[in-house]
Amino acid sequence: MRIIGFFTLLLICFYAHGDIDAIIEEEIYYTYREDILNARETKFINNNKSLYLDALWDINDEKLLNEESFIKVLDQLSLAEFNLTESTRLWLLHQFHSSSPKNQQAYLNSLVSAIEGHTLDKATLIHLQTYQNYFEKHQDVITQFQQNYPQKLLGVDKDFNQTQQLYQVTQDLFNYDFQLAHYNEGNYKGGIKLFLLCRKNRLYPCLMLMKDKDNKPVYHNDSYLLWSQPALASSANGFPATQRNGDTPMGVYTIDSVMPSPNRQLSFGKYRRLILNFIPSSPAEQLTKDLLPNSSKVHSWWKQASVARDIGRNLLRIHGTGRLNYEPDSLWYPLRRTNGCISKRENSYEFATYHDQKNLLEQMMKAMDLIPQYSNEIKIKGVLYVIDIDDTQEPVTLIDANNLGIF
Repeated sequence: MRIIGFFTLLLICFYAHGDIDAIIEEEIYYTYREDILNARETKFINNNKSLYLDALWDINDEKLLNEESFIKVLDQLSLAEFNLTESTRLWLLHQFHSSSPKNQQAYLNSLVSAIEGHTLDKATLIHLQTYQNYFEKHQDVITQFQQNYPQKLLGVDKDFNQTQQLYQVTQDLFNYDFQLAHYNEGNYKGGIKLFLLCRKNRLYPCLMLMKDKDNKPVYHNDSYLLWSQPALASSANGFPATQRNGDTPMGVYTIDSVMPSPNRQLSFGKYRRLILNFIPSSPAEQLTKDLLPNSSKVHSWWKQASVARDIGRNLLRIHGTGRLNYEPDSLWYPLRRTNGCISKRENSYEFATYHDQKNLLEQMMKAMDLIPQYSNEIKIKGVLYVIDIDDTQEPVTLIDANNLGIF
């Protein structure tokens, strides 16, 4: 098994302004991923088994191993090695491939006991709801689950489908005069706010808007035209936001600097990717509500991110891509779909050359009154709001922003 490289560790040590946890997490994830793909023996780093299952799950979704090779990896693992949340994910991977895991009965007994005792964590509960059909052969699990957990946790309020309501909530969200200096003990003082306005059908590009460190809208080159940029928040697998590798969930995120270097350029492009983090769990999600106007607090659009956080989604970024879009008829052309991140236009096409990630980083630094240069990218911080404004079947544009009362 490869370990995190010496150069990477040095880079982390000197990376004072970056999100060290996010950097280390990604390094461990990719170490596991490469071990699995290259059939190397894996020894868990810091006993972090959850990231190993993340890597295994993603390799399965991306179909990077053939059936025989993937099952061979699964067969090397025992359910007894993992906690209940992790073993549920491993058990499901076996079910996806109709294979039989080791220690299955002991796992099922533990699952039933946790259901009866109401000790299921949110991640296991949501996985049970999402993949309930895979448990149908185990009637004791289904019976106990339906008796003890009759209420579902997924989804948003039905009345939130009303377009006028969506428009009012989005307008209030953009105009909210909350100062980041008052949030999280001032750790985001001087930060910016990003807004990603999307359609319910995420095959259509979203629109990104920005407010500066003083909570004022950012405009193009001192003009009266709002700064904006298209982006895509669509799952390449077609999964919903409340599943791993699904669409980027609606909700609130912190923006916590950039990755140390623009590595893995085929996947993420030539420019450093922005680190996104879920708002931590808190009683009644108060930490998230602190970043919302009153009109959003009475709705649940933002709870998609809370559910995604609770099932263990991670490694969310804003990034470009080294890959071309070879589907000019796709609704998202020339953007590319991802495993749940927010993607930007990049590369050269017949009609244009794009460097949107670079332009985004520079605009964020300007909005923070920083000189737009590489050395200042690590100082970028703020908050991101992702919201679906309606179900119109076309890309979001500045005309939509104007219709929302955003100027």
